[in-house]
Amino acid sequence: TISVLTRTILTFIISIYMCYGWENIAGRIYQIAFNIKHTYPIYLHNISHEIGDYISSLIILMVIKFIEYSILYILIGHCDWMIIAILYSIGLIVPYLGGTLANTIGILTSLTLPINKVIILVIAIILSNIDAYVTGPMVHSHNVKIPPLWALFAILAGGTLAGPVGIMLGIPVYLALRVIVHYEEIVTTE
Repeated sequence: TISVLTRTILTFIISIYMCYGWENIAGRIYQIAFNIKHTYPIYLHNISHEIGDYISSLIILMVIKFIEYSILYILIGHCDWMIIAILYSIGLIVPYLGGTLANTIGILTSLTLPINKVIILVIAIILSNIDAYVTGPMVHSHNVKIPPLWALFAILAGGTLAGPVGIMLGIPVYLALRVIVHYEEIVTTE
């Protein structure tokens, strides 16, 4: 507990320092990239923009899912509805896997409810998992302009290559590669 608490506090403090000094850090990174090759800062800037748009769409998706799951667990009568909804929305950082873990916790903690409510919850969660394969890629396609099929492919490829970390990084890596390929085509045609 002390180790986790210490790491959490240190991570929070480092995050605050990085937020305040981000312009200096970014400037140094751009300078180093420019010294390597004069076009690299353009790539970094555009990748940063794409990843920022992805994070924005992820936050929108987290809010949508928090509201959905809050309503679902309130209607079922689950006493820990807010905790499960928060777990699910935070679990979206690891697409599909995080949500599945939160749903498993939700089902296990609902076993004290009447059996008909547990069955309704299981059916609703199955339907919401199907919805996750539609809603998530659609939100990302609207905000980041990534086609839903490519979003699913990026997550699948990332998960296959690197497990849960790859699932988390699948879409950001796809976006970075898309920027690099796009600007390489522009540079080679000029």
